[in-house]
Amino acid sequence: MQTNTVQTLIEYVKDLSGQSNVSDAKVVRWLNAATDRYSAIELEIARKFGFDSRNQTDVNRVTVTSSDGTLDIEDELLTILELERLNTDGTYRKLTPLDRRDSQYEALKNQTGTPTHYDLDGQLIRPLPAPTGNVSYRLTYGRAHPRYATDNLTQSTGVLPVHEEFIAFYAADRIMLAMSDSARTAVRNELTVMEDNIRTLLSNRDQATGKRLKPRTKAGSNRFGKEVDNSGFTNQTN
Repeated sequence: MQTNTVQTLIEYVKDLSGQSNVSDAKVVRWLNAATDRYSAIELEIARKFGFDSRNQTDVNRVTVTSSDGTLDIEDELLTILELERLNTDGTYRKLTPLDRRDSQYEALKNQTGTPTHYDLDGQLIRPLPAPTGNVSYRLTYGRAHPRYATDNLTQSTGVLPVHEEFIAFYAADRIMLAMSDSARTAVRNELTVMEDNIRTLLSNRDQATGKRLKPRTKAGSNRFGKEVDNSGFTNQTN
């Protein structure tokens, strides 16, 4: 598939906004704001199968070994998908997330041993209970699409081809806002529709699950011939 470059998006933004004299650097600034917004939409959607930027993996995985009671999280981390602990047999066990509102939190916080849960506290991950020795963890997390640079305009846009127009419209909208352009309303309306479409596509990437055969429960009849519902009670009218 032919992919567009950042320069292609810049020219498109200038055409949309009618601001042909705006500098490439300013357009890139708003393109980066657009990819940030796109990343936020993508990571907000609960889904089984995610999309990756073609310039990086948006779902990243790192491993760390530590005996500390807290772990520093990656600066680029936006969402935690899972935290796992390495077992002695070489397999991983997924740790269960907790926070202060959970009934187990205080008890686990005051214990030491093999971590089974974790709490996210600001920029720190707190394994619970606190480990008594070195533990190897594997963290899988979501991160934003990488930003564009003015010295590399020939790189791929990184986003899905069907969503590149959203990036351009978002950037054009911001440029037109700064210019108090009256035509911005039309661009903004299109942008709203595109954002809804992106959410729909991202949430429906798994199109196989819905096609699986699912058992259907039917109302049966008891020995008296009267229909009964799933709770076993007879359906009858008085």
